[in-house]
Amino acid sequence: MIIISGHIAIDPANAEQAEAHMIELMTHTREEPENLSYGFYPTLGQPGRYQLYEEWESQAGIDAHNVSAHFLAFMGLAGELGITEAAINQFAVSDKTKIM
Repeated sequence: MIIISGHIAIDPANAEQAEAHMIELMTHTREEPENLSYGFYPTLGQPGRYQLYEEWESQAGIDAHNVSAHFLAFMGLAGELGITEAAINQFAVSDKTKIM
């Protein structure tokens, strides 16, 4: 499994518009065959900042996602939405244990 995690910062004045596009991206991405989890989550106390968390079965799934129409459309809106920061990391996971 591969996990992608990080955050993006968006001009808070554009948060409502950005969230509509995030919901569309999440909806389509969650339908991708190798996607296990995909979401943006508001960071409490920091308007316009969102945590990103993804789980994928393989690198091939991520590669396909990165050239999908819905991902490219979202990336094309970066300037319009006022994305001011992005820090995203990818992790290879060799073991997963449920704790709750």
